[in-house]
Amino acid sequence: MTEHQLQRALYNHWRLKGTPNSTFIHLANEGKRSTAEGWRLKQIGLTPGLPDVLLRGDPDYLERGVMAEPFFLELKRPGVVATPERRLQLEGFVEKGWLVWTINSLDAALALLREHAVLKNNN
Repeated sequence: MTEHQLQRALYNHWRLKGTPNSTFIHLANEGKRSTAEGWRLKQIGLTPGLPDVLLRGDPDYLERGVMAEPFFLELKRPGVVATPERRLQLEGFVEKGWLVWTINSLDAALALLREHAVLKNNN
């Protein structure tokens, strides 16, 4: 399964079984751009190294008193790990107080999204 296939499968699960007030946002930060387009996007806040997806669970599906914090999910195809440079980028988000997970299997991603009330717990 490629990274794209993994993310597409995860998104489709969310579309079908996502909790009503959850959020799933793909951060379209990848791809080749011309120098001019890259410069233009940086002028309006393009941030290199953003993880693949920004998520937030539905507070109504969490235990009373548990906050639905937004979090990042970095997806890798099975058997692939983040490069040292990529790990440093992700650690930078953690140092700023963000929750960040790197996941390389659909089962692990689905379990995480259920745990954080992005997906309903039923199969």
